[in-house]
Amino acid sequence: MKARLTGNSRAGLFLFLGFYACALATLLPVLSLWLDEIYDLIVARMDHLSDVLAYVPHVSGNVPLNYVVQFGSVHLLGFSAFTGRLPSAISSVIACAGVFVLARRMGLRWPLLATTIFALFPLQLRYALEARPYELALCLSIWATVAFLRLLEQPESMLRAVLYGLCIAAGLFTFPYMLFVPLAHLAWAGLVSFRTQRRQPLLVVALALGIAGLIFAPWYLHSAALWRTAVAIGQLKGTIGLRAFPMILRELVAAGYVGSLLALTGFAYGLKKRQDWPLWLLYLMAPIVCAAAADAWFGYFLAIRQMIFVLTPLALLFTAGVEALPRRPAAILTAGLLIALVVGNISFFRRPREDWRTAAVILAGETCVVYSPPDSRNLYAFFEPDLQNRECAPGQQPRVALAISPYQPKDSVTERQRQLTNSGYAERADFNPATPRIEIYTRPQLQH
Repeated sequence: MKARLTGNSRAGLFLFLGFYACALATLLPVLSLWLDEIYDLIVARMDHLSDVLAYVPHVSGNVPLNYVVQFGSVHLLGFSAFTGRLPSAISSVIACAGVFVLARRMGLRWPLLATTIFALFPLQLRYALEARPYELALCLSIWATVAFLRLLEQPESMLRAVLYGLCIAAGLFTFPYMLFVPLAHLAWAGLVSFRTQRRQPLLVVALALGIAGLIFAPWYLHSAALWRTAVAIGQLKGTIGLRAFPMILRELVAAGYVGSLLALTGFAYGLKKRQDWPLWLLYLMAPIVCAAAADAWFGYFLAIRQMIFVLTPLALLFTAGVEALPRRPAAILTAGLLIALVVGNISFFRRPREDWRTAAVILAGETCVVYSPPDSRNLYAFFEPDLQNRECAPGQQPRVALAISPYQPKDSVTERQRQLTNSGYAERADFNPATPRIEIYTRPQLQH
């Protein structure tokens, strides 16, 4: 039995995945839903799938597959934070299995170590527990890489080419930036073809990528103009400058500079020991460089979640690196990274978090509500549907509840508060310090 549970065994993998799945199931309902999750789940809770598909193009960069999966989860199992986030958790478990498969294909002695590190990356764990598309896209990128490596072994296999193309197409319909992973594949296939003087690997990979792109093109052409409009309306523009570099380094695995530097140190040692090092360097760099370039092109703001695909080569090459080091330095480097990852995960769970449900429950007991900003009403009505019609005109009521979104600029909040005080209201109470903050104002002369 002991031999079966080594870091290279399927039994060890299944035991790990079972434990990890139970841990995710326990954690799924723990954290409150935050803004972006609520927006996604508002769409997933629509009555008809056709309504979902009609709405999605109007949100910047959004594509339908993750919404379709969420729609199925919440309509088949009933809505809750658990069911809304369940597709991400399942994707994370499948992604871990994919990392194990890649590690074994690379010939690593401890593929379960690579899988464990990948699972513990705080950036990965965060999106495994959120109702967002990034974990599913990460999972598809990993299995696309498995399909790519198998295709390189038999480039004449139509089945393998089709599977690879389907993985890419599914990834594009989940999160378009997944494209940057097969672009790294294409560059490596070109290098392989150049070295071996065989054009078939490059041609078949390019064909699979091209067909996947053609499948996605109609959606992109339909949505691109709407995306730009959504960016402008939502004031989501950002400027990518030199400050992006320290941000990327700090947030690369979401464990601060220490966690990133330890992961990159192991990655660098791994590169030195592998003949296929260009593939893994491309796999790391393409999502970073291309995401920054795409954001600059669309005028969008840079976010580390757009580069989540780098976690796969980091986990794999870190493991390759520690396997190549002497035992003592390898143990120190591995222990250091694992400690940094655990600390990063604990920090994520302990940091202050939005609590829109509590705010909605507070507002449910108020007859007059003013929302700041005005279009945030749906976020509270998501939890308390009656709030959809609870807005009122201040000045006519003796008591007013002001609901303040944590994303509302301070100047706008101050202006709204000034309007109430100028109308004769005085603040009497302040609820939900976790935000969104609820302030209660009363106007004594109107009270009986």
